[in-house]
Amino acid sequence: MDKRYAAQIRLPEIGISGQQRLSESHVLCVGAGGLAASVLPALVAAGVGKITLIDKDVISASNLNRQTLFLPTELGLPKVTQLATRLAAQNPSIAINPIIDNLTLENAYALSNNHDLILDCCDDYQTKLLINDTCVNFKKPWIYASALGWDGQVAMFSNSSLDTPCLRCYSSRIPINSLSCNNSGVLGASVNIVGSFQATLALQTLLQHYENKDKMYIFDLWSLQVQEFIIPYNNNCKHEQLINANYKNYQYTPLTTNELDNFHIIDIRTLTEWENGHLPAAQHVNIGSLISNPEQYLVPSKPTLIYCNQQQLSKLAVDNLRPLGFNVWWLSGGYNAYKEKQG
Repeated sequence: MDKRYAAQIRLPEIGISGQQRLSESHVLCVGAGGLAASVLPALVAAGVGKITLIDKDVISASNLNRQTLFLPTELGLPKVTQLATRLAAQNPSIAINPIIDNLTLENAYALSNNHDLILDCCDDYQTKLLINDTCVNFKKPWIYASALGWDGQVAMFSNSSLDTPCLRCYSSRIPINSLSCNNSGVLGASVNIVGSFQATLALQTLLQHYENKDKMYIFDLWSLQVQEFIIPYNNNCKHEQLINANYKNYQYTPLTTNELDNFHIIDIRTLTEWENGHLPAAQHVNIGSLISNPEQYLVPSKPTLIYCNQQQLSKLAVDNLRPLGFNVWWLSGGYNAYKEKQG
């Protein structure tokens, strides 16, 4: 092991095996602003092997009070590229992958599936919900964080079983502030407090220490008081209700091509994949458009069968549409399984 990690290797909770685990870990960070500027240097210093950054924003003057890795000479440049440059210089052995984009329904699954942990370093509530729902679907742990005004919140959502709480369980009891740093204000030093907790929980998760899982830390960032409580599982959480209903109730495995006539069929793969081959009578629809405007694409008089190449994205679509009352199903095994059966 590199001598740079010697001090933390001496910690019994880490040791040589833990350091090896960190070096093999892949982390996805959603957002490249103030929280990322606090959290990621800690993970890079600890030797986390690969970090992917995704954010579409550019650096503005109003960011500089809390996004401390950016310089006044970098105004107008993409945040992820500049942040990646700083992190790579800090520890050249770490692989840093910047993506200039927003996290969307179209890319959330592929990105989360290739990483061990997702960090919520954004200030957009809808993106936080997207992270939550994606991680619940695919049993990925993620670290939620928020720092607005003098209010800070941090939690590790483990998604270790079907009855563990999610962000929707929490927000159904305690509404989450949907304001942003620009209109509610925030102090850079306060963001660092929240970021330090988030980084510690992230490292604990990667080291497979879950003593603090599913627990919310609430900060008064002015009085410096911290409260903590276990997040209760909410039986009325729509997301959890759908999962507990058993996904098998919503999958369909056709035995013959004729059986597909019973469904309105929607293909949510990329346009290139669609053009290279698709199910008979299928309609190509972007998954984001389908979930945002389902009434435009779904036929009330007929059940809808949704498919992707395998089944993960179609399951995500069903998960979002079923609670709205739509009669939607996902194709078991996806297009790949269907083509294999057809020979």
